[in-house]
Amino acid sequence: MRLRTFCAVTTLLFATGAHAAWQFDPAQSQITAAVTDQTASGNVTHTHRINKLNGTISDDGQMTLPLKLSQLDVISNLGQLPPWLSSFSDSQMAIIEADIEPSWLTNLGVGDTMTRTLPITVRGDRFTRSERVPLRLERLSQNDYTVTTAEPINVDTQQLMQLENAQTIMSMLGYHKLTGTIPINFSARLQQQ
Repeated sequence: MRLRTFCAVTTLLFATGAHAAWQFDPAQSQITAAVTDQTASGNVTHTHRINKLNGTISDDGQMTLPLKLSQLDVISNLGQLPPWLSSFSDSQMAIIEADIEPSWLTNLGVGDTMTRTLPITVRGDRFTRSERVPLRLERLSQNDYTVTTAEPINVDTQQLMQLENAQTIMSMLGYHKLTGTIPINFSARLQQQ
């Protein structure tokens, strides 16, 4: 009897500890970047997207948002990829992490909005970038929220081009020379579990 009770309590503790309190809705969550190419005939801006964001915020407020190459619109627009490239495109290219105070979400009334500046970290194989980002939270219903950047995050193109393979990838996409910054916006639907 004691063993059965112990097993039941242990199972309950482990089951609740791994629970995601909030889940991003991939169909309504994306990152957009406006990349401006300097060409001989003038500046040309292209908007690119990272679609189908699929991450979580845990009960203790740890946000984890993995990013895969296959989520980039330029990759998904290529259609069926060869097997060798398909396996590469499904690999994780970066992960976005942040600590969010859970009470900000739970105490927000339906229809209310708040803006908080949070330290957000982006980690890849050979880079880590941390920045304080103003995020706007809005509670749409009892279990639904939107999370957006309150203002664009500006990425310095000189720093970006120092990343491994950045020059090659940008050349393959047809870019010649990029302007000084790339404004990035985040827009997501969050659902309480």
